[in-house]
Amino acid sequence: MKKILLGILAACVLAIGVGTLIILWYVGMFVFDKVEDSRTEDEIAKAFIEEKYGMDAIFINITPDNFVDGKSYRMAFKEQEDVVFTVTFETVDYATVYHDDYEIMLAEHEAKEQAEKILPQIEEIGFKNR
Repeated sequence: MKKILLGILAACVLAIGVGTLIILWYVGMFVFDKVEDSRTEDEIAKAFIEEKYGMDAIFINITPDNFVDGKSYRMAFKEQEDVVFTVTFETVDYATVYHDDYEIMLAEHEAKEQAEKILPQIEEIGFKNR
């Protein structure tokens, strides 16, 4: 009689343990994943750019989705507010792929600064700025 009672008790403890594991899996699968997904696309894009370049980014302009193009962001870094670049993203095979033109815009900004430095010398030679 004691062995039967012990067997039933062990089966109940095992059932409660398995039930608890199933409940924890459910909570983890559907509740905690939603917390991560609660960030908006804007926050995710900003975090991606900040992590990629190691600087704090600010939004200049957000272009909403349309039929042809997806949502895009015009951003700048707090350290370089005069270099404005565009960030776009697309979904490929259930993965979000971000594209940005920061390096191109930085190179253009630096070239423009260099041209402005030598512009007085060029005008001195006789060429005029229109």
